[in-house]
Amino acid sequence: MAVYACADLHGCYWAWEQIKNILQPNDTLYFLGDAADRGPDGWTIMKELLNNSQVIYLIGNHERMFLNNWGSYDGHDLENYHHLDDHIWNWYCNGGEITDSQFIQDSISGEEKVSYIRQLNDLPFITVYHNEFNEDVVLCHAGCDYHDIDKLTEEAAIWDRTHYIFNKWDGPNNVYIIHGHTPIPLLIQEQEKFNRWHSLGYSIPKAEALEGAYWYAGGHKCCIDCGAVFTDQTVLLNLDTWEEIIINKE
Repeated sequence: MAVYACADLHGCYWAWEQIKNILQPNDTLYFLGDAADRGPDGWTIMKELLNNSQVIYLIGNHERMFLNNWGSYDGHDLENYHHLDDHIWNWYCNGGEITDSQFIQDSISGEEKVSYIRQLNDLPFITVYHNEFNEDVVLCHAGCDYHDIDKLTEEAAIWDRTHYIFNKWDGPNNVYIIHGHTPIPLLIQEQEKFNRWHSLGYSIPKAEALEGAYWYAGGHKCCIDCGAVFTDQTVLLNLDTWEEIIINKE
């Protein structure tokens, strides 16, 4: 039995298909949010994740944007349900138009659509996996600092892009924080920019040379958002052995 994490597939069914082929019957997958938007197959991936008993699905900011628009849908009057308000413009500006279209055009019944919406509404925003080496693995979409774990809100857990700037660790040696949300090249660039401004002197790898997950903060934080929809790559991280399985578009 293996326990894995992945994140930010953003409609890339080629990545989800390879992950499904890797998973063995007794394996568990923590999916850290952002299944949809930008890529072509997000609504399909969301449905399959929700229907897969091996998957522990955590909410990301793109699931939240979907729910901001469809969260109160009751199964009727599909075409005229939402209007072009601030929520939908924000979603569309972040790649949500293709997911919205897929949801509307899906031939399943209104009752089935409501069932999926309810499942998405019930997704947790943070969880902890206690691995076989007595390590606590904190999992959420955007990541956080150790001292913020107990007071973390959903808003911070799915949107924050500040905690990684300082590239430091303030927690115990047996705790690790795994997240997605910010594509690794962008995260590294933000750290480099902050480092130059403040002359902190810590070592940061070059974004263009990186493949797979990005470990930082003394090896206690890990970003697994490879930007699949832009880079044609994602990573499946084993939460016991820390083995990384690199998945490339074929």
